[in-house]
Amino acid sequence: MDLRFIRGNSAAPRGHAIIIVRPYGEPTRALATYCIVLPIQFSIGRFIPPILASQLPLEGLRDMGAGPTVMPVPPMLEDVEDADTLIALADLREDDVVEIGGIDAGRENQRMELAALASQEYHELYQRYASANTPAPGTSRPVTRPDPADSIPPPTRETGTPDPLASLLAEPEATNDRDQLSQVATLIGTLRYAQEGSDTRLVEETLRSLRRATAPLPDKYRAQELIAAAQMPGEKGQRLTELYLQRAYKLAAEEYGSIAAIEQQIRELNNQA
Repeated sequence: MDLRFIRGNSAAPRGHAIIIVRPYGEPTRALATYCIVLPIQFSIGRFIPPILASQLPLEGLRDMGAGPTVMPVPPMLEDVEDADTLIALADLREDDVVEIGGIDAGRENQRMELAALASQEYHELYQRYASANTPAPGTSRPVTRPDPADSIPPPTRETGTPDPLASLLAEPEATNDRDQLSQVATLIGTLRYAQEGSDTRLVEETLRSLRRATAPLPDKYRAQELIAAAQMPGEKGQRLTELYLQRAYKLAAEEYGSIAAIEQQIRELNNQA
């Protein structure tokens, strides 16, 4: 099975990934599951009802116990309302995003089988990476994640040339609100990563880029509140940021019926101490 990484690096999988597939003949529809590689060993077969266990095609998913356990949650590829929003949330959560080939969405057995097969292949990629980077018992060494850019010779920077960080954070020209929001979501993921790593310079540069990226957006997107939430530490800040992004994507898609529930969750979080 061909796993195409939309986000993340196949040479250094994180151990948790959103798996997306498009049904044949329905390019705007998407199904997905969440794949988790657990570092704790156990037999997942003990917890799967017989009606499900009998349909899983991979014996390893039911009886594995010799290594980290992998499982798709849910065990069947399910319809998602908005794949773009899901990918934007993956930026915030630092999940891998993997796309696999098409599917006949009407065949439930195939939806379960593909979820299991894709998870197993992702697990194999993770095992190869972990085996090469896990220190032997009693020793310690830093685990390094390969950078896809490592194979590209670094450019020579001369006096007066642009800062590479500024080039990294430069926003491509967006053609509509949805494209603009995708840029914003990517920058927010960078911002939260920089904050967690206490990288002051990257925080400042990303905030400047984020303010430029949100400037063209109409007031209805509440960009300033989104930026404020993105700078808020902890789980509350992450959840508020996710909700503001969801609200923005729903507005861009003119799915107004979903917005009231999101705004209610935002109010409840803001009212928490």
